[in-house]
Amino acid sequence: DLGNIGIAHPAWTTTWFKLNRNDISAWQKTPMQEGPGGLAKSGLLGETIGKVEAHILKKVPHLSKSPKELDRYVAQVLAGQTLKINGRKFTIFSDEFAKYRSEMNLAPTSIDPKQADDDFFNAFHNRGSEMILLGKEAFKGILGIQSTGEFFEAVKSGMFLKQLALREEDLKKEFGVDGMEYKTYVKEMSSKMNEWLISNANDSRSATKLGHTKFPAEEDYVLLTYLQKGLINIQTLLKLDTTATSLGPIVIRQMFDSPPPAVSREEVMRIATEYRNQNRMTEAGFKVIQGVCYPGEGVQRPVNRDSDQPSANSPKTQAA
Repeated sequence: DLGNIGIAHPAWTTTWFKLNRNDISAWQKTPMQEGPGGLAKSGLLGETIGKVEAHILKKVPHLSKSPKELDRYVAQVLAGQTLKINGRKFTIFSDEFAKYRSEMNLAPTSIDPKQADDDFFNAFHNRGSEMILLGKEAFKGILGIQSTGEFFEAVKSGMFLKQLALREEDLKKEFGVDGMEYKTYVKEMSSKMNEWLISNANDSRSATKLGHTKFPAEEDYVLLTYLQKGLINIQTLLKLDTTATSLGPIVIRQMFDSPPPAVSREEVMRIATEYRNQNRMTEAGFKVIQGVCYPGEGVQRPVNRDSDQPSANSPKTQAA
């Protein structure tokens, strides 16, 4: 029954009690072992709890005398939060927990965001949750998008997107851009977000609205911020439909209007040329990207939806 609570719910970790029920049942019948290692045969969740406990105790041994406090710290790590205890840093994005992250990512589940209160998605209030560890079907449920480009659950989707951005900032601050934990997070999250864009956002009808979606109560464009943080990549944007008002050109234009750009004009054109030569981009699409990279050369550029005029930060262009 406990495992059923998490099915299709953002608080998904409890579902492991259902999926691991046979291992847990067998483990309960064996002689108890002291310490974190005693959980190793109780299924993936128990094994990971044991690993997180051991990982924390190795660096902060005095917590062995405070089991309730230790349990809370373990729960925070399992929730994907970045933890700092007496200057020691912990995260589920450490190499030790690659197996758990992989299984969470591959879990065949969707998520119904209606089943949780708005605050559950708010990283400012609860520092984030295990939703960020789930895979493409869960992301599709949380970030369900209408043909208009608006999210079905606008408030929760906005909070979730902000949560992903805040986790990137958090890990960068604690581990640095060269830290393996930070690199792992960006790699794994960009894989999910790029797949989400290709599978769920490649529709010219929704592009204008989605491309100009901002974080809640902020002025920063979501997809531009993700491109700058490496949570989506330029290759994916160029794989999308490339009409003048489609998502790729909109976000790439925003990038050039917000210097320094995350990707140079030369690199964008190099990739576009490669895609055109491989018949992965039409000649018309290539010209649109060329016009975005080098405005003023006779190619129509996307329009800034906020003002319905070309951005003031870039030179005006002529229609082809």
